[in-house]
Amino acid sequence: MKPSEDGLFLVRESANYPGDYTLCVVFDGKVEHYRISIKDSRLTVDDETYFPNLFKLVEVWSNFLCVVIVCRIVSEHVLTSGL
Repeated sequence: MKPSEDGLFLVRESANYPGDYTLCVVFDGKVEHYRISIKDSRLTVDDETYFPNLFKLVEVWSNFLCVVIVCRIVSEHVLTSGL
Protein backbone atom coordinates (compact mmCIF):
# COMPACT_ATOMS: atom_id res chain seq x y z
CA MET A 1 0.00 0.00 0.00
CA LYS A 2 1.38 3.40 -0.91
CA PRO A 3 0.90 5.75 2.06
CA SER A 4 -1.37 8.61 1.13
CA GLU A 5 -4.18 9.66 3.45
CA ASP A 6 -4.02 9.17 7.23
CA GLY A 7 -6.60 6.62 8.28
CA LEU A 8 -6.64 4.67 5.03
CA PHE A 9 -6.40 0.98 5.87
CA LEU A 10 -6.65 -2.51 4.53
CA VAL A 11 -6.70 -6.01 5.94
CA ARG A 12 -4.61 -8.67 4.21
CA GLU A 13 -3.49 -12.21 4.83
CA SER A 14 -0.31 -12.27 6.91
CA ALA A 15 2.84 -13.04 4.94
CA ASN A 16 4.72 -14.07 8.09
CA TYR A 17 2.01 -15.91 10.02
CA PRO A 18 -0.05 -18.24 7.79
CA GLY A 19 -3.69 -18.27 8.83
CA ASP A 20 -3.51 -14.84 10.47
CA TYR A 21 -4.20 -11.40 9.01
CA THR A 22 -2.52 -8.00 9.11
CA LEU A 23 -4.28 -4.68 9.63
CA CYS A 24 -2.30 -2.00 7.75
CA VAL A 25 -3.07 1.64 8.61
CA VAL A 26 -1.58 4.80 7.09
CA PHE A 27 -0.37 7.33 9.66
CA ASP A 28 1.98 10.27 9.18
CA GLY A 29 3.15 9.08 5.76
CA LYS A 30 3.97 5.56 6.97
CA VAL A 31 2.08 2.30 7.17
CA GLU A 32 1.64 0.79 10.64
CA HIS A 33 1.00 -2.98 10.81
CA TYR A 34 -1.05 -4.84 13.42
CA ARG A 35 -1.21 -8.64 13.51
CA ILE A 36 -4.70 -10.12 13.76
CA SER A 37 -4.65 -13.63 15.22
CA ILE A 38 -7.46 -16.17 15.13
CA LYS A 39 -8.01 -18.11 18.35
CA ASP A 40 -11.02 -20.33 18.98
CA SER A 41 -12.78 -18.84 15.93
CA ARG A 42 -12.40 -15.32 17.33
CA LEU A 43 -10.09 -12.49 16.26
CA THR A 44 -7.62 -10.60 18.46
CA VAL A 45 -4.83 -8.07 18.13
CA ASP A 46 -3.63 -8.10 21.73
CA ASP A 47 -4.56 -11.58 23.06
CA GLU A 48 -6.77 -9.85 25.64
CA THR A 49 -9.83 -8.66 23.72
CA TYR A 50 -11.55 -10.99 21.25
CA PHE A 51 -14.03 -10.23 18.48
CA PRO A 52 -16.56 -12.39 16.63
CA ASN A 53 -15.72 -10.89 13.22
CA LEU A 54 -13.34 -8.61 11.39
CA PHE A 55 -15.75 -5.69 11.12
CA LYS A 56 -16.24 -5.52 14.90
CA LEU A 57 -12.47 -5.76 15.49
CA VAL A 58 -11.75 -2.87 13.11
CA GLU A 59 -14.61 -0.80 14.53
CA VAL A 60 -13.33 -1.12 18.11
CA TRP A 61 -9.61 -0.92 17.32
CA SER A 62 -10.11 2.24 15.28
CA ASN A 63 -10.66 3.97 18.63
CA PHE A 64 -7.23 2.86 19.90
CA LEU A 65 -5.08 3.29 16.80
CA CYS A 66 -2.85 6.25 16.11
CA VAL A 67 -5.38 7.73 13.67
CA VAL A 68 -9.09 7.59 12.91
CA ILE A 69 -9.80 5.03 10.21
CA VAL A 70 -11.44 6.77 7.27
CA CYS A 71 -11.73 4.19 4.53
CA ARG A 72 -12.30 0.44 4.48
CA ILE A 73 -10.50 -1.73 1.95
CA VAL A 74 -11.07 -5.38 2.76
CA SER A 75 -9.89 -8.40 0.83
CA GLU A 76 -12.70 -10.37 -0.79
CA HIS A 77 -11.18 -13.52 0.70
CA VAL A 78 -11.62 -12.11 4.20
CA LEU A 79 -15.22 -11.23 3.44
CA THR A 80 -16.07 -14.64 2.03
CA SER A 81 -14.26 -16.60 4.74
CA GLY A 82 -16.77 -15.44 7.34
CA LEU A 83 -14.32 -13.48 9.45
